[in-house]
Amino acid sequence: MKHRLAILSVVALGALAGITAVYRAAYTPEELAARQSRASEVDWDNVTVDTAERMTLCILIGSTGREGSWIEQLLEERFNIEIKPIFLGPAAYSYGKPLMMAGGDVPDMLLEPDPIMVQRDAYHGFLMQLPRRVILKHAPNYVRALNQGDAVGWLYANWNGQNYGIPNTFLSLRWSVPGVWRADWLENVGIDTVPETLDEMHEVLRRFTFDDPDGNGKQDTWGMSGDVTNWWWASFADIFGAYGVLPFDWMERDGVAVWGGTLPEAKQALAVLRAWHEEGIIHPEFVTDKSRESLHRKFYNGVTGYIYYDGKHQVLDPDEPNSLVQKMKTLNADARVVCGAFPTGPEGKRGGRVWSGGHVVAFGRHMEERPADVIRVLRIFDTIVSDEELYLDSHLGKRGEHWDFRDPAVGPSSGVTRIGDYTDTNVARRECLGSMESGPFFPLCGAPDLVDKYTPKKEIDFNWRYRHPDWALRDVLGKPDAVPSAGELLGDLRNYQMTTFAEIIRGDRPLDYFEEFVSSWMQRGGAQMTKEATELLREKARIYAEVGAQ
Repeated sequence: MKHRLAILSVVALGALAGITAVYRAAYTPEELAARQSRASEVDWDNVTVDTAERMTLCILIGSTGREGSWIEQLLEERFNIEIKPIFLGPAAYSYGKPLMMAGGDVPDMLLEPDPIMVQRDAYHGFLMQLPRRVILKHAPNYVRALNQGDAVGWLYANWNGQNYGIPNTFLSLRWSVPGVWRADWLENVGIDTVPETLDEMHEVLRRFTFDDPDGNGKQDTWGMSGDVTNWWWASFADIFGAYGVLPFDWMERDGVAVWGGTLPEAKQALAVLRAWHEEGIIHPEFVTDKSRESLHRKFYNGVTGYIYYDGKHQVLDPDEPNSLVQKMKTLNADARVVCGAFPTGPEGKRGGRVWSGGHVVAFGRHMEERPADVIRVLRIFDTIVSDEELYLDSHLGKRGEHWDFRDPAVGPSSGVTRIGDYTDTNVARRECLGSMESGPFFPLCGAPDLVDKYTPKKEIDFNWRYRHPDWALRDVLGKPDAVPSAGELLGDLRNYQMTTFAEIIRGDRPLDYFEEFVSSWMQRGGAQMTKEATELLREKARIYAEVGAQ
């Protein structure tokens, strides 16, 4: 622990110049080559597991918390283990973890938030190979739950054809997220239905801009703004979705991986946005609106009448004290909002970007010397997803003390909520309380039907009506940084694309510059990433066949 504190104090002083630099300083090239070439020496078929022996497990956790929480004690007693947690808050995790590992302090088990982190840590020999067949053998119920949720998580644990951990998934990310309209403005400009097509959306945005929807006699409103520099919030993704395109993700065309932003359909979407901007119905600050907060400020204050990516039940629930509906009422008692629809394009396509969220639970390389403990962890995962009561306890805590149903008389279909002091997020974190989707110590997710059972029925109904899975457009590789060279190339290419798209929409460059952009994107590293993405797409098919995923 003194060693860990010493390392973290270095972090606090800002000694880390960069994650990659620290990793590469840990070993010489010769040492790295030796670590990478050494295959796992574990004879998995002849490992003997003794659950009567108490197992100690050091777990690195990417959140705040305290040792000895109720959930920790529950798991320790149920599975005859002793958990030694190391808590690093989310901000510290990204730079604290690599410092610890570069210093030789590798935990028994840790969470890898993104594929690129798995690749880096596997490359540097910090992680243990865990054959997929071992997971299939010892955690079949967990595998079934994962495959039902989002099997693409298997790719996140893959590096050089080898598996380096147990993937998980976030089931809340199954659903697409449409936009939200000012319902009172629709009424004020003579529109009695929510627009369903691009043409209808254009007409509403035009009226919101020029027909004085707030009735103040001034032309001080716009249809919408955007956040073109934040690809992760998928700004304008509903417009690109009307042409079936994910501009900042990998897509599949005839068995080959392609970058959505280089497709001809992306140019069609840019043409629409360019025309709308020239017409004046997109706020001129769309380039400098660099946060969701900025977009919300315009929507709250009656500057714009449409905002994308807010069409969620909890955001529009009038019973939620911090919902968008309540915030709007606080600022303007007459303001009303309504969930929008993904606009349909000229070929009947519609949809929006959906995160293929998920992490990897990895094991330190030294766990090759303790394969029985790895198998025990796999069996723990399998038991938790197979035991509904244990699943709830290990994720939410003790019912009646930490959580309860929103309406106990209704039960699970009313949803779950924290109670007492644990409604305070900071208190809940200190007590290591998780969510229906992820436990604090074993961050695994159950099958969709289990999670949905404890989701409010009205939320499920809302999702099927406004956020239908058919409208969910997702990266064919799960996450854009799944390709090996993404760490080196993707950041620059993404910035180049965001800048170019903003310039085309604003009219600083002609629309036909798009072809030059595509050519330059390929030359700057896009061709290499595309080749790797296609190889990974084929690897995905092989992995899916191995694990029984669709």
